[in-house]
Amino acid sequence: MNADLDTYDPGLDERLHQELAHAPLPLLDPAAVTAVGGRALRRQRLARGSGALAAVLAIGIGGYAVSDAFDRGATPAPPASSSTTSEPPTVQARLEPFSALRDGETVVEPGRYARFDVTWQPSTKVVGFSAFDGEGTQTMAGQFMSSALDAPGVAWQTMGPDSHVIVGIMPAAAREFSVVAPNDPAGGQLATQQVKGLDGTPWQAFAVFFAEPKYAAAVTDILWIDASGAVHDSRGASVPAVRLGTDADAPTVYMSESANVLGIFDHGQNGQVPLTDGSSPSVIAFGAGSATEMNGIFAMLVPAGSTKPTVTPNAGVTATPARIEALPGSDVAVLWAQTSRTTDEATADFATVSWTDPSGERTTITNY
Repeated sequence: MNADLDTYDPGLDERLHQELAHAPLPLLDPAAVTAVGGRALRRQRLARGSGALAAVLAIGIGGYAVSDAFDRGATPAPPASSSTTSEPPTVQARLEPFSALRDGETVVEPGRYARFDVTWQPSTKVVGFSAFDGEGTQTMAGQFMSSALDAPGVAWQTMGPDSHVIVGIMPAAAREFSVVAPNDPAGGQLATQQVKGLDGTPWQAFAVFFAEPKYAAAVTDILWIDASGAVHDSRGASVPAVRLGTDADAPTVYMSESANVLGIFDHGQNGQVPLTDGSSPSVIAFGAGSATEMNGIFAMLVPAGSTKPTVTPNAGVTATPARIEALPGSDVAVLWAQTSRTTDEATADFATVSWTDPSGERTTITNY
């Protein structure tokens, strides 16, 4: 047999004609049989080459490697398949570059994580990503897959404890998202994010750049809200949530017991606080503006079925009448009011917060 897979062997063709001439079989085209065999061997050779390429892409550039130890919601991608079946094309999203983070006099540049390309292979559910510095030089690459993508969940991966970054994909239905990391008494997790849809798929790519790398490695969950106001966690499970008021642009408050946070989505702005241990109500006060003029939302968790809420604003604070909204899927409700501050005093919005619980007992909170 001719060992050259790219040429046709006329001797083999003649032998096949002689041996099959009197066989009681359906007529075959020996030339076609020879060609098919050659193509199958060439496909095996190409498949072996694809597997080697996939292994190379999992290694970081410049001496950095993506380690399984830092996966969050992700599992390592399998080797490239040698299947000869046709696969859907890989989809790519190029995220906009990160800007520097500024906190007072401190400036943190994104450095080698200035921009990301993210790819998605629908048939294998493999997410690939590449990082580039500000000059456009590739600095790192990796890939992963996740069972979270079997549901409308979120999958992400860090690049090591000092990388400042998480990168992944989430449902295209996510209007906003909020990253959950352990609370830091010294301050919040200053971060910026980029999101872009993966065209033709139900997913969108995202990346988050943190001012301090310890937060990237510590992310425990990602909560997201869709256009209807429904909130979900990274597994795709529903989270108790309620819109405060009837306006279409009203903020949404949610409580995730699995993530242990009380949070708020407010059309481009979001925040969260840890749930208390029950010795005092969980409270979130969220606003925007300057140090001397800020408009915001005050929300406190109270027992479900509570009524007759009242608040007493501190000096320099005005508020709308307090209201209580049920929080479906939970045993609590949300007591809330809109606030406006014209003082830079570091005081709470209210001197007192009161309500009547389902048993008829009046409760008043002065410290929260």
